[in-house]
Amino acid sequence: MTVIIFLLGACFSSFISCINDQNDLFRRSRCLNCHHKLSAADLIPIVSYLLLRGRCKYCSIRIPTALLWGEILTGAAFVYIFSLNNIIHIQIALTITIFLIPLSIIDIESFTIPNQLLTLLFSCLMTGYTYLYIFHSATISKVTFEHITIKLLMILLLHIFFFLTKSIGYGDIKLFVILLIFLPIPYFIAMFFLTYLIGGFASMIFLSYKRNLKKVPLVPFITASFFVVMYVYQDIEYIYFGGFI
Repeated sequence: MTVIIFLLGACFSSFISCINDQNDLFRRSRCLNCHHKLSAADLIPIVSYLLLRGRCKYCSIRIPTALLWGEILTGAAFVYIFSLNNIIHIQIALTITIFLIPLSIIDIESFTIPNQLLTLLFSCLMTGYTYLYIFHSATISKVTFEHITIKLLMILLLHIFFFLTKSIGYGDIKLFVILLIFLPIPYFIAMFFLTYLIGGFASMIFLSYKRNLKKVPLVPFITASFFVVMYVYQDIEYIYFGGFI
């Protein structure tokens, strides 16, 4: 069962990476260099990369190693999520994971967050949340006026933070807003502060090796904090709803 879950995660990662490269949800996958359409055998996650030794079968250009790492990490993340109990709704967690890891790799490589992936992430989460709300309303938190007001205020604060500091890109703000809309408030607050804690610590390490470091991708730290908070969320929820906050 673990192997199936791992491969499922790897398949989703491959699909999201393909959408970003092709800029088309429905077009057949093809090599970005020779534009040859790829067969099903060429698209088996991890296995195809290893069998082809990291090169296109048709033009022999090297396939980016980042694609392999994305598939491995997403597969491992799926196994991790299924191993936990009492987390946020598993469908929401898996949907966010499918996008966060490829977005992390893209951010590392180009310091950009593609709008088409953010739009697709929002659409998938909205569809999933609507389905859960209609057919499994007992499994998710009720949407109240208080929750909506708090989240709108937090979205405003995120934008004030962006315009006052300019310390992160607006793509990061858009990603934060999407996560805020669909994650529980205590989950997001913990994730937000942990992102900067992990990011600040990592930046100090990077600066010790590279003095002229000007930019650091934020999405990998958002992703790391998302998974860390997932592990301790039951304790965070107890503190938040237990009257300590």
